[in-house]
Amino acid sequence: MDENKNMTNAEVQQADKSDKRAPAPVRLAVAISAVVIAIVILFSLFLKQLPSNVLEYDISSNKLYEVSDVTKEFIGTLKDDIEITVIQDSTQLDERLVKFLDRYGKLSDRIKISYVDPIENPSVLDIYETETDSVVVQDMTNGRKNIININGFDTYEESIFGYDYMYYNYYQTYRLNSFDADGQITSAINSVMNERTQMIYYLTGHGEQDMNATVEASIYKVGYKTQKVNLLKDGGMPDDCDLLVIYVPTNDLADDEYDMIIDYMNGGGKALLLIDDNRLTNFATLMADFGLKINDGMLGDKSNYYTSYFQTFGYYCIAPNLSSDSSITKSIKQAAMLVYPRGMTRITANHKNVSVETFMNTSSQGICYYDENNKAEGAFIVGAVATETLPSGQKARMTVISAAYIADTDLTSSYTNMSNLDILLNSVIANFEDVSSTMNIPAKSVQLVNNNSVNTPIWNALFIAIIPLAFLAVGFVTWNTRRKR
Repeated sequence: MDENKNMTNAEVQQADKSDKRAPAPVRLAVAISAVVIAIVILFSLFLKQLPSNVLEYDISSNKLYEVSDVTKEFIGTLKDDIEITVIQDSTQLDERLVKFLDRYGKLSDRIKISYVDPIENPSVLDIYETETDSVVVQDMTNGRKNIININGFDTYEESIFGYDYMYYNYYQTYRLNSFDADGQITSAINSVMNERTQMIYYLTGHGEQDMNATVEASIYKVGYKTQKVNLLKDGGMPDDCDLLVIYVPTNDLADDEYDMIIDYMNGGGKALLLIDDNRLTNFATLMADFGLKINDGMLGDKSNYYTSYFQTFGYYCIAPNLSSDSSITKSIKQAAMLVYPRGMTRITANHKNVSVETFMNTSSQGICYYDENNKAEGAFIVGAVATETLPSGQKARMTVISAAYIADTDLTSSYTNMSNLDILLNSVIANFEDVSSTMNIPAKSVQLVNNNSVNTPIWNALFIAIIPLAFLAVGFVTWNTRRKR
């Protein structure tokens, strides 16, 4: 009896122990939870190793962090190792630049990106011969380097972050306008890879105007360097001049200057002349050498004028015809606007073996107004390229545009949809066979865009209807299932 009792007690004790252990389903749930947590941790660690271009998607209207197709195509052809070094106080690093460079660096194994704090490493400024707040782009194969300012005013300084100069002058505070990392860095890489940078010289000493700042920035991005030259003070044409730009002179050339330019052209030189004054004798002779002459009077067009501005300009605010055969205008799809241009006509060239190609002209109803009693009608040239085949086999090239206001800042900033700046930029680039204007990657605006005017029906439907209805449906099904248990 006692034995049975003892056995019964043992069984009771065993039963008590069994009761303290969790049921099998609970143990299984705990194991599954532990496995899931481990998977989540491992997956999080894996995600941290992925680049930002995989983890983040840029849905902003200005696409700040997106790399352009032009850059992707260009970087895909890299043959040299490129080192990009950001020299800036680490406390001032802008996250936008860091994110963009992270994506940029993933385009090629040949690109290495590093950050150096000049406060912690002051010698870096001497090593790269630069100032703080700069990006140094260096070709490690040939040793050439290019330095980009991180901050600057976007109206006249090449920089990654462009601030509004007029806003600063008015309010004495900075307002960021643009983010130009894509254009500036790609341009710098293109520049350091080239063995020799093409040089463009602006002629001075004759009341010339300054080149439009937007076009000047585009010229830099395409890969050229620009400099001013006074032929009399500087001792003649520079030996490394690849293109001479004469931008709306108001005073004439000296005889010696004319001879210098002709000697330069006779050696296969290239020149771009914007002019609307036919009273400058030596400039007129220079044009006559290449078979062109500026007419008296203002040029209008009875069939291609802007009717909205007739009260202000009459027929003399025109949309010129753009040639589809010229390398300057064949890719341009938008209209141009010329205010009070001059007309040109072809004449017998003073030089031999000269051919003239027109790329911009009026219609057959062009009108050249001299005075109330003296007008001439017909097709007139506004832009032309004259090419002279020299005895050496080289070719001299003279591009002439007889519209002084084609790149006037007030005009181009007010009518941004016009192709005036593209025409002027292409007139420069067409002088170089191995460069394309596609390398001119525009800066991206950082100004906020109101989305109340954006037509995005798919996104609207997704966030306003589909997602809320999906949550309601899931909730209803869950509630109904539990109610029936």
